[in-house]
Amino acid sequence: MKSGWQKVVLDGLEALDGQESPHGLYGLREAYSVEGRRPSLAHLLGASGKTSVLRHAGFQDLHSRFGSEKLRFRTEDGDGVALQVLDYATTKVRQYGSAYRLDTHHGKLPTPPDWDLESLVPKLPDGTPGPRGILLVAHFASGKELPDLLGRSTSPEFLSRHGVAHFSRGWEDRHGRGFLTAVLLWNSASR
Repeated sequence: MKSGWQKVVLDGLEALDGQESPHGLYGLREAYSVEGRRPSLAHLLGASGKTSVLRHAGFQDLHSRFGSEKLRFRTEDGDGVALQVLDYATTKVRQYGSAYRLDTHHGKLPTPPDWDLESLVPKLPDGTPGPRGILLVAHFASGKELPDLLGRSTSPEFLSRHGVAHFSRGWEDRHGRGFLTAVLLWNSASR
């Protein structure tokens, strides 16, 4: 199994988080909103310009519509990849003057996502030609929140049973806002 393109995607997102100051990946959609309409993260990753870390990494034929969670591209090896790009945050960051800071006083609980990784991940190896995957960019206040979001989707037994590979990367917010970021990618292990 090749893992080259997966590492390139994770490396690119980690680099993009540092480059997009002062908002990072967390505020990327808001920073590139057009007349109050926020583009999807998939669209931003596939668009030309400085947010296109995949294009700069040599991927070609990038395509995603403005509001779509789907991103398609071709790797340097010519493999076609289709990713479902999800983003989720349990944190609330607000702009205070020219700075962005974690709002520790908001009392509202995060809205649960409208997707379930334990249901989505097993559908990856369904016979569709070319690599398919799920990319999740998550922001959370404490390390205790991420396991609830992921469920069993990263356990070796779960991945093995469904023939899925998992790649991940995590870091503390580079812009000093006091939260953690995780980038996770699942794809069919047979591709």
